[in-house]
Amino acid sequence: MKLISTEELKLVLDKEECNDNTLLELIIGYVSSRFETYLSRNLKQEERTKYFNAGKSLFYLPAYPIVNSGLVIPEVYLNDTLYSVDSYYVWEEKGLIEFNSVIGRSKPKEIKIIWTGGYLETSGVLAVPDDLKMACALQSTLIFRRRSDIGLSGTKVGAGNISINTPIKFLPEVESILKLYRALPSQE
Repeated sequence: MKLISTEELKLVLDKEECNDNTLLELIIGYVSSRFETYLSRNLKQEERTKYFNAGKSLFYLPAYPIVNSGLVIPEVYLNDTLYSVDSYYVWEEKGLIEFNSVIGRSKPKEIKIIWTGGYLETSGVLAVPDDLKMACALQSTLIFRRRSDIGLSGTKVGAGNISINTPIKFLPEVESILKLYRALPSQE
């Protein structure tokens, strides 16, 4: 699962900087995985099943946007009984299934939801929004350029010192973009 291709990263890097596609793939994969962890959601589009405790009306799904069209719609079961699609509303972009009233009797894992959610993958790259792609490119560029000094906290050059922040954190601009896509905390 990668958010950008090596060609997209090379557009941000200077052309002479790197011809090692294996290294770029490794960095992109690492940054993409860190993003998915930070966002607290699954990004790759797949069919998924999750069990929830009953006794509430809102169910946040850990992979979205939710596919909700044609033959692919979320299925909600209460004790193996399928709910009518007219019983709930699907907020595709929020990853939310909302009922008009509380369902179930507050038993553990009484609700089962089957849905398809996440971003489509084409040629190993997810079709995420452009700002997420740019955030991945910026963070990958930082790691690529700092790869020889990872873990270094300071060095002496002549009469002066150079300090380098370690570990490599998200760039402030990258973090502000990621916060826009971060999953809401689970309501379980």
